[in-house]
Amino acid sequence: MINTNDLKEMNAFLKQLDGKNVTSSIYVDNLHSPFVLLENEYLLPSISNMDLTIRDIFPYLKVLASLIPEAIVGCSILPMQKPKRESGKISFVKEISIRGYNYLYVFKIDAAYLGGSPKEKIKVPATQVTHPAIETDRIYFSSRIIPIKNVIRADGEIIDFEIQNFDKGIFFSEVERETDKSDMPRNYSELFDEVDYSNIVEPIKLGLKILHPNWNLGKIYEPVYIEYLTLSVRFLCASFKEIYSHFSHFYEVLEVVHTGGIISDISLRNFTYWLGKHSFERNISPSGNMRWKILLK
Repeated sequence: MINTNDLKEMNAFLKQLDGKNVTSSIYVDNLHSPFVLLENEYLLPSISNMDLTIRDIFPYLKVLASLIPEAIVGCSILPMQKPKRESGKISFVKEISIRGYNYLYVFKIDAAYLGGSPKEKIKVPATQVTHPAIETDRIYFSSRIIPIKNVIRADGEIIDFEIQNFDKGIFFSEVERETDKSDMPRNYSELFDEVDYSNIVEPIKLGLKILHPNWNLGKIYEPVYIEYLTLSVRFLCASFKEIYSHFSHFYEVLEVVHTGGIISDISLRNFTYWLGKHSFERNISPSGNMRWKILLK
């Protein structure tokens, strides 16, 4: 866990950021992971393959500040990973409050080299305790908003958060609630320790009209999912301002997690309108893998 003084220094750096993102495109790769594709390459710094410290994070902060400042301006760095198995990632968070309910913007960066680059792009080789430094034109990321009860602070800095428990029953009919007792998610990948929430997510997607023609991306990327044991809305975007602009029109999609109420017709229309803004172009990466360029109307 990052110590408080280092956390304060990095958060102060984030709060004074300014500027616009450089020209780039958003893609989703063949493993359904989103990334920013830049026009020019940059040096992805070498980092520890253990717990990250300010020595690992700050060099990359300065790189991100020059490339995608809109994604991280005013954020705080979460000093420990949630879930803990996600080593090599940096989480930037920002608290949001709407109509008295709390949410958390979580922008997560893969700071570790993920493999697949030509040998000539590796500028500092890996060691037993560090990932390599490479030249790349990609920034792998994920961005989401989740409902929370509150953030947890230490010496004024966000160090953790308490999620708002999600009752899947708000998206199920009475008959479904009686017949479907499978509240527990199913483990389906021992190799990656992944969890299958499809028995919960599919009825939610139907209730939120996440289907063609509203959602043209199909299974390329899921706009809602169960993360941190609660419902999340996920964005293919690297700008907090843009994300908040969209979310502010359909926040009731997550407000129901707080209230157990019903999503208004207006919010549902706004949500489906946002879904319909997404389309894609299919193409092939330099390494020969399928990828999808995300287009936003």
